[in-house]
Amino acid sequence: MLALLMTMATAGCGQGAVESPAPDATPAAHASPLAATPLSSDTPKGRSGTVVFQSDREGRSKLFAIDLSTLAVTRLTAGVDHHDVDPASSPDGTRLLFASTRFDTTTFDIARAAADGSAVQRLTAHRAFERYPCWASDGRSAFFAGEQEGTQALYRLALDTGEVTRVSTGPDRALHPAAAPDGRRLAYTLGTPDGLHVVVHDLTTGEIRRVDRGSDGAAWPAWSPDGTRLAVTRLRPDGA
Repeated sequence: MLALLMTMATAGCGQGAVESPAPDATPAAHASPLAATPLSSDTPKGRSGTVVFQSDREGRSKLFAIDLSTLAVTRLTAGVDHHDVDPASSPDGTRLLFASTRFDTTTFDIARAAADGSAVQRLTAHRAFERYPCWASDGRSAFFAGEQEGTQALYRLALDTGEVTRVSTGPDRALHPAAAPDGRRLAYTLGTPDGLHVVVHDLTTGEIRRVDRGSDGAAWPAWSPDGTRLAVTRLRPDGA
């Protein structure tokens, strides 16, 4: 049985050619440490690992990493004329996927980089926006949301060949993909006439079922490491 963990948020309004990856000209040295927040006496002990996040703390959105043991923040990407958003770490922690306007300032494309933000490669090139990438559990393919066919839909990208295939079906828009650790299920946000809801799509059988309950709606699913639980952002129109 799949358990849901709910977080709260205020509800908001609201096939392209694949190029051969080419390294970005930005040197690896652009990754630089920022001022670290000192650990306080009430900081939980024994934390470890790194969280990658986006922030507009220095202007346009860029990617940063925070070391959970020291709270030191490192800038991973740089540049004043583009946005880098939606970071996703690979299953082995050595690479990143993200969406960026660095290749075309009028739209977002999917990019890949080393974990430190170096060796950026363009993975998609389409006039419509492409965002919210996530890794498949085997690290050999990725899912993302794009408007290649006029509405937001989910696609799978084979990282070795660049082949792109559509995953979501029907007229409803789909976004925020999250691949389950078992490699068989894909959770995502589905935009329906009655609002946003989280569904789980069985990639083997094609079955799609809604997993959030109530009338408020939900978005941004995230799997637990063992694939038995799913965290979602609960959408409350009143912000309560």
